[in-house]
Amino acid sequence: MKDKRETWNNIANERLEKAKTGSAILKQKKGHRFSTSSNFIDKCPSLQLNDDISMYLDASDAFIIGGSMDDASDAIFRAASIYKHEIPDSIAEAADLYYRAGNIAINKEKQRKSFENSVSAYCDDEDYFRAARVQLVMAKNEEVLHDRTKAIEEYRAASQFFQAIKMDEQVICCCKKVAQLLVDLEEYTSAAQEFFDLGLMQLKFNLQKYHAKKSFFLSCLLLLASSEHTLSNASAQIEKAKNADFRFDSEYQFLNNILGLITKVQEETKDESAQPSTLDEFADHLFEYNQVFPFDHVELKLLNQVHTKYFNAKCKN
Repeated sequence: MKDKRETWNNIANERLEKAKTGSAILKQKKGHRFSTSSNFIDKCPSLQLNDDISMYLDASDAFIIGGSMDDASDAIFRAASIYKHEIPDSIAEAADLYYRAGNIAINKEKQRKSFENSVSAYCDDEDYFRAARVQLVMAKNEEVLHDRTKAIEEYRAASQFFQAIKMDEQVICCCKKVAQLLVDLEEYTSAAQEFFDLGLMQLKFNLQKYHAKKSFFLSCLLLLASSEHTLSNASAQIEKAKNADFRFDSEYQFLNNILGLITKVQEETKDESAQPSTLDEFADHLFEYNQVFPFDHVELKLLNQVHTKYFNAKCKN
């Protein structure tokens, strides 16, 4: 098996050298200019470049059989670069090949470089749909690598492309991912604003407007759980959400009840006999709401932080 792989890699390297040699010869012929005329001689340089591209792609196929995926990616990248820089009106072909190179690369830097070139080429071709799709792939790859900050940048870029071609549902999905990643990074202030803006966006579309109250709910919970914000900040956000969406009703009552319990705890004395009743009320309130509107893991995390911030501290006094 190892011998077969080496054989295919040798074949690939031979084809790679032929392609490089052909490209080098053409570069030395400074006098040649590419032409769209019907004269066969004028088209010879372009024909040679097409042969070089075919040779690079053949080398790539051989590298793949030989198991050298990064070398295969490099060969495809070279072919794409010829399309982009040497052959007129071939930017779409270049973009497709850059994307293909990124898909098979194992090295993350090579993968990123190929995808970035693909996005750039698609933009030059004004194909923003495919540019957005590649940007989305990049964002998901960063998520897998747990680089949330970079993933946020990629999702924001993808949302801008989708917005340019009026794919509103995809814009909403990207914005939602940004908000969720900000929560993971515990950047609660930014996440709260992102979720609130997301809710406003969802209200504009019939198929999304019933999901807006979920976004508003998370926005309010984030400010409530954040150590950077006071109760008045959270209360103002709750009122803003209610004014924005009349469906924000059960959530509005739930959050205001929590505010009331927090105020009650803050007004209580250090008499420990009074503490358990308020804590029990808080637990009962969460239990009853959860029976009707089950909390997801993010909401449970935030409610636990609300408990720690306001109730647990009082209980320890």
